[in-house]
Amino acid sequence: MKRNLLRAVSAVTVLASLFFLSATASSATPEGADIAPEARIALERVTETGILSEADRETLLRHPDIAAMLVDPRPTAVETGGTTTRDVASEKEFGASACWISEWFIDGFTVLGSHAYRWHHRADWCENGSSVTSVHYRNGWATQLATFFYYRGIANDTVTPIPSFEVQSTMQGLIENCHPLGGCTNMNHPWVKHILRANLTGWSERGH
Repeated sequence: MKRNLLRAVSAVTVLASLFFLSATASSATPEGADIAPEARIALERVTETGILSEADRETLLRHPDIAAMLVDPRPTAVETGGTTTRDVASEKEFGASACWISEWFIDGFTVLGSHAYRWHHRADWCENGSSVTSVHYRNGWATQLATFFYYRGIANDTVTPIPSFEVQSTMQGLIENCHPLGGCTNMNHPWVKHILRANLTGWSERGH
């Protein structure tokens, strides 16, 4: 009797295990396996070209779960901001007439319009009214990374010769867009360029 009972319990346990494994395998099926054909075509096109046409954007917006995973590569799909502030500590350290900290950022967004990432570039610099005399600290980094976005490091880093009336400091990041619809299908290259001028008429340029 005990032996038959043990066999019955074992059989139930095996069946339960098989059911659990089957359910787990089913839930692990890539989400991209069943996406609508029109969405897959639009996804493949933007992946291949790096361009999101208005027609493909409208197609993807009909599938918001997909649009929320993908970076919007359009040049207008960004927001920017930043500050240039006086750096009194560096003035004392370097014996300079005036020193400044310029830090600007660019925000990228998904096709759905949700925030995807923020890329920063900071340059600390000094000037004497006629020349930029030093750019003694520079850095670039990413923050506020949404799901499916991964920072892979600095892709470009340049600064023009010093001293000069105008110095340009550029940093570009590499952010990868990896999702269940086909792996890592998009690279994003956000960049910020500081145009540093000794008469403080400089500005910043940004793009991705």
